[in-house]
Amino acid sequence: MLARQLTATGQSVISSVPVVVIAFAVSPIIALIQELPVVYTLTVGAHALAMPFKQVLAKTMAGANRAGAFTAILVAAIPLQLAGMPMALWALIAGTAVVTLSSERARRHWRNVWAIIATTVDRAEPTHDAQ
Repeated sequence: MLARQLTATGQSVISSVPVVVIAFAVSPIIALIQELPVVYTLTVGAHALAMPFKQVLAKTMAGANRAGAFTAILVAAIPLQLAGMPMALWALIAGTAVVTLSSERARRHWRNVWAIIATTVDRAEPTHDAQ
């Protein structure tokens, strides 16, 4: 039992060595990047994000819930906060609402509701007798 615990402890120590090496290597890399012009750093970052964003957007628009996904992307792009919450939260809520409201089940429900309203209004309309 003790041998297993020692083996597990040894494995966790050995597996954390690369993490420590990376942590020590990051400091000079950060110092190097801070010496570069800001425009260069932002340009490289923008180019690094462009292709993944394009792939995510293409996969999103190819799915069955593209209206909800597109709504979520548009809402997330708005640089505001509502009720102290970031737009990422409101993007999730808006996208979910669009998907939910545009589903076939929701359409059937609203058709039934409007049919009930229409029959109620038809019954409530007074008839005008010609005098």
